Amino acid sequence: MLEVGIDWGQKSPNAFAILAENGKIVKKGSVQRSAEGAQQIIEQIKELETDPQQVRIGIDRKNDILPHILCSEGYVVYPLNPLSADRARDIYYPAGNKDDRVDAEVHARMVRNSWRNLRALRLDDDKDREIRSLLRNRNNLVDMRAQNKQRLGSVLAEASPNISGLCENLRLQWVKDFLRKWPLGQDFAEVHGNTLNAFLRKHPRISEATKRQICSVHKQPCCQHQPRSAECYRLEIHTLLQLIASLQQQIEVLEEKIKDLAAEHPDKAIFSSLPTDSDNTVAAFCTAFGPDRDEPYGWRNYSAYYGMSPITEESGKNKQVKMRLLDKTRVKEERVKWQVLNVGLPILLIIVFGMIKNYLRRRKYSQF
Repeated sequence: MLEVGIDWGQKSPNAFAILAENGKIVKKGSVQRSAEGAQQIIEQIKELETDPQQVRIGIDRKNDILPHILCSEGYVVYPLNPLSADRARDIYYPAGNKDDRVDAEVHARMVRNSWRNLRALRLDDDKDREIRSLLRNRNNLVDMRAQNKQRLGSVLAEASPNISGLCENLRLQWVKDFLRKWPLGQDFAEVHGNTLNAFLRKHPRISEATKRQICSVHKQPCCQHQPRSAECYRLEIHTLLQLIASLQQQIEVLEEKIKDLAAEHPDKAIFSSLPTDSDNTVAAFCTAFGPDRDEPYGWRNYSAYYGMSPITEESGKNKQVKMRLLDKTRVKEERVKWQVLNVGLPILLIIVFGMIKNYLRRRKYSQF
């Protein structure tokens, strides 16, 4: 029985180490992260063991081309949690120096000593992989759409503050038509009342309160931009609207494909019973458990098996938290009060405490 450890590298080559049955390293090396690199590792293994079932492979990456090729060749591949690999490195190499060749050897020894507690990787079927790929592409397009909406909101707030407050919800069709016709406040101010009434009649779903707000904005004075500056603003707003519309069409096409594939999935009836109306959520649940849906196991194994994705991928995303700003007016009004409380009150308490202590001391010793 051979144990093979592979240290995955995104930019650097993948280091590997082959551990013989006697516990000694018989081969070491590195290969590129590609199909050719995977074939090179397979050739190195076949020189020592031709039966794939007599080889256990440990790698600190699950969603990559290398473990998938090894699995398709019949090898038993164990995805390793990077946190567990870091702790194992401290056991075998207490110095703690980070080295790809050392990590590959650590992975091999982890598989040799703990393979009974690890979960072997099993390939998903083609349908699950296709649904997962479509969901990933859809999420990327949704993020791009949100970014362009934020850019459009910033441009409107800079060029036409009154229009910006009116057209906050870009999901409404009348908002898109409004911005295409009158991207700037000065364009909207020049509109005749009959033209505005015709626009409102064309969109009967606009509420009465919104109609009154539109008419109020139409009567308000607006800032006038220079002709060249106004033309630049119009071009930027129209470009962003076209980008958002194009992204929305692509998202709808992907969602239709996801819906059709999820309808044919064998587990759709199970996850459709959940309290959600989103076909994308149902499709994500259908592909979340992979080929092991018929073999449930404990949460510890599940965490060890799937826990690497939040560590190697999700943790790289920064999350910004905006702090709540202070009310400057209130701070100015209550500044003296809090200065007195924070500075004068402790001093006053010390003086009162000293007077009480002095009084008790005089009363105690005056009796002698």
